[in-house]
Amino acid sequence: MSNYTKITDFAAKDALLHGNPSKVVTGTGLGAEFDAIATAVATKVDVNGALGTPSSGVATNLTGTAAGLTAGNATNATNATNATNATNATNASQLGGVAASGYARSGANSDITSMTALTAINRTGGTSIKGINTNTAAAAGDVGEYIESFVGPVSAPASNTYGDITSITLTAGDWDISSIAVSIINTGVSITSVVSGIGTSSGASGVGLVNGDNQGSSVPPTSQYLAAITIPPKRVSISATTTYYLKMWMSYASGTPQFQGRISARRVR
Repeated sequence: MSNYTKITDFAAKDALLHGNPSKVVTGTGLGAEFDAIATAVATKVDVNGALGTPSSGVATNLTGTAAGLTAGNATNATNATNATNATNATNASQLGGVAASGYARSGANSDITSMTALTAINRTGGTSIKGINTNTAAAAGDVGEYIESFVGPVSAPASNTYGDITSITLTAGDWDISSIAVSIINTGVSITSVVSGIGTSSGASGVGLVNGDNQGSSVPPTSQYLAAITIPPKRVSISATTTYYLKMWMSYASGTPQFQGRISARRVR
């Protein structure tokens, strides 16, 4: 933008004597003056209308309220605060005090890879959240974090006694936890009942286990039957780090039957 600077002082010509060549107003002089005025007007903002589409340049230290930005892309804007009604703002850094709602990010890369201090996403008509397109695991504490333990075979505890196949430790949050356990005859004799579940009590304790909820059971039709018990995903919501055990229980006459199995959990929030 340029400011208008007067080229010719026409008022000063009034004081000149007749016949003085400098007193003459020429078309060339008037043309130059009008050209300077036109240039200044064309490069100034029309305060009564929209800004239109900025074609280039970097805007810095915009601290007021910019209203009426109805078209175009604002790119590489630094330290822009309290900007309202801006559409398709890309690569804007340090936007302080801006209520960004309902505006679409534009540019070649449509993925948002990092958001700081965003406390909520308000949805209108549904919101899609893209998953990753690699085989990397979610970091500890992130939604999607996965923990599992598979162990086996291990010897079953004494007949009609609970024991632990394996365990996992979960940090505070909401988790879906599941398991599968398979009985192995090995040298066991007359196996009549097999039980497995997920609980927070270790060793010979079965406290907190409920059939049909976090525990399943099987009565083998023959002593040579290999029972498999699956606990489908069950929500656990914990406020502190907690250890969950894959429990085993078997009723048998003698010998050393075995178990093997997996317990796993995925963080949902």
